[in-house]
Amino acid sequence: MPSPGRKEPAVALATRARSTSRSSIASCGTSWTGSLSSNPNRRGRIMQAMSSAGSSQPEAELRVAVAEMFSVFQRLFTHRWTSAFNDDKARPAWFAALRAAGLTAVEVRAGMARASQLEWPPTAGEFVKLCRPAVPSSLEALTEAATWARGAHDGAWSHPAVGAAARAIGSWKLRNLPERDLAALFGNTYGQMVERYHRGEMLDVPPTLALPAEIRTTTPRGVAPPAPVAAAIADCASRLGVSL
Repeated sequence: MPSPGRKEPAVALATRARSTSRSSIASCGTSWTGSLSSNPNRRGRIMQAMSSAGSSQPEAELRVAVAEMFSVFQRLFTHRWTSAFNDDKARPAWFAALRAAGLTAVEVRAGMARASQLEWPPTAGEFVKLCRPAVPSSLEALTEAATWARGAHDGAWSHPAVGAAARAIGSWKLRNLPERDLAALFGNTYGQMVERYHRGEMLDVPPTLALPAEIRTTTPRGVAPPAPVAAAIADCASRLGVSL
């Protein structure tokens, strides 16, 4: 338990809130599972509802995160929170606002951690900004990445997406590509990293890349193919029993 007058970290409060929710679910689970076996129709309806819920998993996760947020903010801001949002319509209104903003449960929990530094509870609009901080412009991000490529960066990135884009492109390209080509490449890569960040993905994990739909490499007539290719052709011919 935190000492009197000291705020408990939002992450610890969120963990306790999730634990309490799971304990409550576990304790009440035994009270209704027995009735399912004696009522097949009810069991079918429940299974159908559970199946439908699975199709909107992100929304269900967001609802849990909003419930955690209310529990955490009640402890962090005490009467300052309850005096403004202690009514039945407050939680659905917050959920609707955060869903409309396109936030994920991961972003909501990140916003909760940042809100723990505030003296007064945020409004829904202020909280959205805490969950999804403004990202640097593409030009600002490229300037920072170029500084990193020259070895003059202190390692404290202004935004995780900037560092992820810089590492994905590499210091050599950042130093040597023509300005126009680099701006196009960095803008595309940086945009992808920002989107991944907003989806709650870990930017240190590279995305799965697909091979091109078609790969063509031609060798002019009369020119011997590269040694590895020639060896592969000879091996195939030998396995098929044909002569070249």
